[in-house]
Amino acid sequence: MKRIKPKDRFPAVLALTMFGLTGILKSLRIESPSIRDFIFVLTNAVFLGIIIWWMIYTQRSLLSKKMRAMITALSLLMMFYIFVRNCKYRYFYEIEIACRYLWYLYYLPQLFAPLIAFAVADRVGKTEESRLSKVYIMLFAVAGVLLLGILTNDFHQLAFRFNPGFENWNDDYDYGPLFYAVAVWVYFWIFAAVGLLSYKCKAVNKKAELVPIFWLAVGTAYIILLSFKSSSLPFQLPETHCFIFIAVIESCIRIGLLPSNTGYREFISNSSAAVQIADSGGNVVYSSKNAVPLTAEQMKLAVKETVYIDKDTLLHSKPVSGGNIFWTDDISAVNKIIDELIEIGDGLNEKSRLLKAEADLKEQQARIEEQNRLYDSISVLVKPQLDRIAELIENEGSLNRNMPLICVLLCYIKRRANLTLIADGAETLDVRELFLSVKESSEYLKLYGAPASVFCDGEFTASAETVLLAFDFWQAVIEAFLPGLEAVMAKLSEENGAFVMKITADCELEFSLPEKLRDRIENAKGELRSVSEDGTRFITLILPKGGDGK
Repeated sequence: MKRIKPKDRFPAVLALTMFGLTGILKSLRIESPSIRDFIFVLTNAVFLGIIIWWMIYTQRSLLSKKMRAMITALSLLMMFYIFVRNCKYRYFYEIEIACRYLWYLYYLPQLFAPLIAFAVADRVGKTEESRLSKVYIMLFAVAGVLLLGILTNDFHQLAFRFNPGFENWNDDYDYGPLFYAVAVWVYFWIFAAVGLLSYKCKAVNKKAELVPIFWLAVGTAYIILLSFKSSSLPFQLPETHCFIFIAVIESCIRIGLLPSNTGYREFISNSSAAVQIADSGGNVVYSSKNAVPLTAEQMKLAVKETVYIDKDTLLHSKPVSGGNIFWTDDISAVNKIIDELIEIGDGLNEKSRLLKAEADLKEQQARIEEQNRLYDSISVLVKPQLDRIAELIENEGSLNRNMPLICVLLCYIKRRANLTLIADGAETLDVRELFLSVKESSEYLKLYGAPASVFCDGEFTASAETVLLAFDFWQAVIEAFLPGLEAVMAKLSEENGAFVMKITADCELEFSLPEKLRDRIENAKGELRSVSEDGTRFITLILPKGGDGK
């Protein structure tokens, strides 16, 4: 149970005090009609003001977007409840049929608000991506049917039975079966919501579960008392119902059952992340113990773009309500990987030059010519990537942002050279080599900001041509999607004697392969399938395994 500070209690105490004062005002026996009218308007304004304040408070404090939407719907229903009650007793009190139908409209919030409250309780503990069960569609339909039965009561009187001609209908009537069905519906969902919240509250604090139950018990006792002494009590059914809903849900927020954005200071100060939050004037409001001290100039630059504090530390910023959040990333491991990749690239170039120098030796001419052929083919094959890296490095102003892309390209160059050397003179290759190459490429994609994963279904071999073509295809897909790639997953498998690579990519960009790569797939008698659904591209490459007569 989270600690509530006195200043955090003040708005709730103020609202409860104003609610109590309205009860005192309504209990006064005022003879003057003008003063009574003023008190009526004032008390209703207070009720609506409390509901509106609570709705705004929950919109700013609750973390779940879907839960905020439900609370907003619940608040609008309560405001409608108070508004209809106000119209009934203020503007249409002399028109019997209007008063009667306004009375029937009380049941719109009474039928739907408990069901929405249960849906709020049901969402506690669930992720933001989870959706409400389709059963709720049927439940809301049942509530709609019950409401229709109430609104048409004048024709069948299954809810309220009146005297002939609706004589003295406001005071002399009996309850029908539809009324009892509605009462069971309303109180079932109210108690179910509180029961579900109390059950889930045990995971937060066993004592805290009594808080929402207490407010429900108080409200229920008052409603029972209201049925016997309605004329002598200050609060009637509409404001009592609203009080129960607000008190129960607000208590769940206060005890931490409904996730809210309070307690930032304790959370951030105890966090191991190097993060701090500053207001719009650059004054640090919250700071973790590992936060790096920042100057005003560094903050101004970070608001515009990511900046380097030093060689191995990046400073990021995102706007938040009332200011900005700043955090740092240690990229020393990334720099180490980049240095290793550059060293590998330099090593490849140096090796190629040594092989060309040895070409003058006649006794090694045959071997050197073959090696030259391999390295030349590698150089030609990866030339687009090398040219792209050169362009990215020359663009000094964007070097920091381009570094993850450079890593992806260098990884392909390294792994493609490795596969080419392994495949030289070999008829088949273990698909595990392809899996390791794609896996390393996916690790660098994570640095780029696109979550990636790869799976291999079983252990099998394929022809060297198939393995090399599949890796070139993977790189072509990545480069085609990379500017807007959000996530990607690859699966390698053997199906019906053929090699299959399936790629699932979250990207809005159109899929296009280089013409040479398409020709290679066609010449290998391969099959390429591509389907896009809701911003997700599903790509399947089917190639003959080769090496076994197939």
